[in-house]
Amino acid sequence: MLHTDHRQRFGERFRAHAELPDRLAYRLDELRLSSHLLLSPLQLCLDVVQSFVFFLHLGLPLGSRCLGQLFLLPDRVQQPLLRVLHLAGDIEAGLVQAFSKLCFPLLVGKADFVVPLGERLLDAGQPLPLELLLVQLGLDRGTKEEFVDIDAALKKRDLEPADQENGEHKAKKLKENICIACLGLFDLDRIATLACEVKEHAAYQQYRCEAGFLTSISLPIVLHLRQLALWFDVVDRFPQTFFPGTAPDIAVKDALKMIIIHQLERTLEKPFSVDGVMINVPYAYANEEEELRTLEQVSPGVFANRKANKHTKKEFISRNAFEKHFTPNMINGDRFRKHYAVPPVSSEEVGLVRGELSFTGPTIFLAGRYNKFSRELSQTPWMIDGKRKMAGSVQETIGASVAPHFGVSDEQLIFSSSGREDVDVRCLGEGRPFVLEIVDAKTDQLPEDVAIRMEQEVGISQTVAIRDIQLVKREDLVHIRHGEEDKRKFYRALCVTAEPVTEEMVRKLRIDEPFVMQQVTPLRVLHRRTLLARPRTVYSVKAFACRENPHAMVVDIVSQAGTYIKELVHSDFGRTGPSFHSIIGSEIDIHALDVMAIDLDWPKKLRRVLLPVERVDEALRERHYPTPRPKIDLQLIERIVVQLQQLPDGSDPLGRPVKPERLVQRLVEAVHRDVPGHVRQQVPRTIYLERARLRLGQGVTVDALQCAGRLRFLPG
Repeated sequence: MLHTDHRQRFGERFRAHAELPDRLAYRLDELRLSSHLLLSPLQLCLDVVQSFVFFLHLGLPLGSRCLGQLFLLPDRVQQPLLRVLHLAGDIEAGLVQAFSKLCFPLLVGKADFVVPLGERLLDAGQPLPLELLLVQLGLDRGTKEEFVDIDAALKKRDLEPADQENGEHKAKKLKENICIACLGLFDLDRIATLACEVKEHAAYQQYRCEAGFLTSISLPIVLHLRQLALWFDVVDRFPQTFFPGTAPDIAVKDALKMIIIHQLERTLEKPFSVDGVMINVPYAYANEEEELRTLEQVSPGVFANRKANKHTKKEFISRNAFEKHFTPNMINGDRFRKHYAVPPVSSEEVGLVRGELSFTGPTIFLAGRYNKFSRELSQTPWMIDGKRKMAGSVQETIGASVAPHFGVSDEQLIFSSSGREDVDVRCLGEGRPFVLEIVDAKTDQLPEDVAIRMEQEVGISQTVAIRDIQLVKREDLVHIRHGEEDKRKFYRALCVTAEPVTEEMVRKLRIDEPFVMQQVTPLRVLHRRTLLARPRTVYSVKAFACRENPHAMVVDIVSQAGTYIKELVHSDFGRTGPSFHSIIGSEIDIHALDVMAIDLDWPKKLRRVLLPVERVDEALRERHYPTPRPKIDLQLIERIVVQLQQLPDGSDPLGRPVKPERLVQRLVEAVHRDVPGHVRQQVPRTIYLERARLRLGQGVTVDALQCAGRLRFLPG
């Protein structure tokens, strides 16, 4: 026996803290795990031994789960515990009965422990359980599996089981009712089974997320109703401690989450994180509507208002409506007790049913910068009345290389950027910052080699290039969204004038001081923008004449974000002022426009080294672009030029000599038919038309474009 002082001290401890048997079973489970790893587990199990002993000495009920855990311990830990139990004094007879019934398969081969238990039962005048009798008779020579079924074990040895043992009827198996409060929701075995199902689920194994997991639990409303009934029962039993108007401060879902999260962390070996894989666990209750119908008698006014409101959903009552109208301070307690059992009635057959598990990957954000080199490429897919206006887009070009790594389709990518450019405007320099929002991503990692490969794949298109792609956090998106109209943007415009460019025009378009202009919504976007007059600031303007073409000039513009540059040049029939048209006092139009830079130092610049396009893996090149981009046929351009010269002259709105557009289109179509089919698909006839017009001098020449620093005005 242990010393009396120790006994008194630990007895006070257990009375003060009310240790529960399940907590002891949990400690035994921890001890079982640690004993396989530690060299001297006997020192660690002292607290468990003392807990076991004093549970018995204080007369506290010791659950069969604790005893079952005892026999799962390794022998080197189990034997000292068994010896201590031999010294623990009298064991309650009912406890031994339950213990022998539940743990018999674990008792095989442990006759030295079974015999004292049998003697105690006989001394107490209790019938000897059949399981203990088998061990005492030496009939436990078989395997543990043979003794799971006692009747089969007896028949195997030519023994017929009797309906009575020692003149007494066999003890009936206790039938457990479902908990009246949680309907079995907090059953620890069910929760452990749930965690194992999650780990082995095929859908969960598709995700490779290092962040961890989070849970989304859907519970029936009837649990709130039962919690309310239990609260009234507690108030009735302890009126001095609890007050009727105070609602319970811990929700059932919150308590369940704390238990499930702990179990999932141990099973999945990953932490709980809001950036992890969402595990959706739905629960349903078959008799829910039947139980909730009693609420109509408790608060009839609530349901009368819901039926009268046409916007109310068809369901009997929503969760929000229950939490709003059915709280202890909102209903009559006496009326509630009249129509609903307090405490709730136990159900033997109906419990909670868990639905199919589902999983949702994290939403991650991929940031970077893109360049657009084509004047026939929209930023996002351009669809009008369900018909595609452009063959591709920047978003689709980038998405084709990014989506496969994250296990999603192109349609699941949400593209956003720091502003946008028109279809016929290029984006050069360091590029425009963009973000791809990837929903339900299968991985939250982006290795460096994968990022380099993505950048290389996009670059093969020769129309779009990306750089500095990296994963960012949601809170970092404030950089791309904050101060949209305060950012500065740098443009380069190729302008043409009705009159030859003079030194006075160039001088007037060299403005170093900022000025504010008023822009009424341009006519070309009036169908999708509100009609407003918007003030915009132009910070500087610098113009340069082109020697090769007297009607052309290159203008560098620094302006506030949101400025319509094309309208700044030609004034949009006077809707923008001041404009270049009003400043120089002559007709001027814009021929080509480029975005040169955006005043946003985000995302972080990464110095990656990419291979030249010529050295890219051939398989990769063929997968994305099986047919090389053909060069423009210069001889075909010469044919168009010769035939254009033979057409009669006309004039454009600025008075410049041009060929009639209808005749030009017919001519180019006729010549373009001679081009091979695969070339015709990749080099539109508009490219040939533009080149031919430049050669004729209608506009600017190719040499003038090159002098202006335009390296890729047209492909070829």
